[in-house]
Amino acid sequence: MTAARTGGTSNLVLATLCGLVMVGDIALAAIGSLMWSAYRQGSIEAADAASFTMLAASACVGAVVALLAAIALARGDRGHKLAQFARTVALLRLVALAVAIVVIALTLGTKAVLGLAATFGILLAVGEALGMLIVVGVAVRRTRRH
Repeated sequence: MTAARTGGTSNLVLATLCGLVMVGDIALAAIGSLMWSAYRQGSIEAADAASFTMLAASACVGAVVALLAAIALARGDRGHKLAQFARTVALLRLVALAVAIVVIALTLGTKAVLGLAATFGILLAVGEALGMLIVVGVAVRRTRRH
C-alpha cells in the first residue's frame, strides 16, 4: 500500500526541482559569460556575442526567480506572496527580453538576431523564460491558501 501524499511533501519535491532549474540557469549564465569573455578578448564580434550575453543576463534573473519559487514552495501556504512576486519578476523578465531583442536588432543590425547562433541564443533565452513562467505559475497555485 502507498501512503497518501501530503501537500507539504510534494511542495518540497517541487522546491527541489526548482533548485535544479536554478542550477540550469546558472549553467546558461556561464555559457553566456564565456561568449562575453570571447567578445572582450576580440575573438568574436559584438553581433555574435549579443544574443548570448542577453541569455546570460536573463539566466541570472532566472536563477533568482527559481530560488524565490523554491523558497515559496518550501514555505507552503506562507510562501504565496513570495510566489506572486516571483511570477511578477518572471513576467518582467519576458518583457525585458523582448525589449533587449529589439535594441540588439536596432543597434547591431539584423545579423545580431537572425544569424544561426544568434537565433539559437534568443530562442534559448525566450524558451527558458517561458518555462520559468510555468514553474512560478505552479508555485503560485501550490502555495495558495485553501
